[in-house]
Amino acid sequence: MLGFDSVLNRICLTVGGTLTRLSLASLSSNNASKTAPPGELDIMMETPSALEMLLRAVFAVLGAGALGWERERYGKPAGLRTQMMVGLGAAVFTMVSLRLYLDSLHGPAAAHFDLLRTIAGIIGGIGFLGAGTIIQARGSVKGITTASTIWVVGAFGIACGLGYYFLAGV
Repeated sequence: MLGFDSVLNRICLTVGGTLTRLSLASLSSNNASKTAPPGELDIMMETPSALEMLLRAVFAVLGAGALGWERERYGKPAGLRTQMMVGLGAAVFTMVSLRLYLDSLHGPAAAHFDLLRTIAGIIGGIGFLGAGTIIQARGSVKGITTASTIWVVGAFGIACGLGYYFLAGV
């Protein structure tokens, strides 16, 4: 295989109560399916290695930098450095949260960490940054595109932090 499993991680779907792992490496394995409650999505993730986390951060910086470079080229606010910082920050916060979540799965039941709350906090913080770029003056509103670009880069960073490279590349 070309290493697609490490690049795309694992895509898990729940179909009729059976969890089917659509991973290139697991298509031939005996552990390809496990049972999960009907209608529940279960993501089976391993703790990413230090190299994998570094690659996720680099990919977040490069992708966010591409959007930032385009804005910088046309002299728009929130250019290259801003977009790279937002993408990297979102990816790092997501990776730290993912690590805490995966570590909490092995601890006592009362110590579970809620990954979705952290992601919601990241989105709220990025929304606050975006709102700061919107200016209303003399009956016109400016900065909507800047705000939406910051929001998209934040989503890109979250996707990279979780290892969803294909989704981030869209």
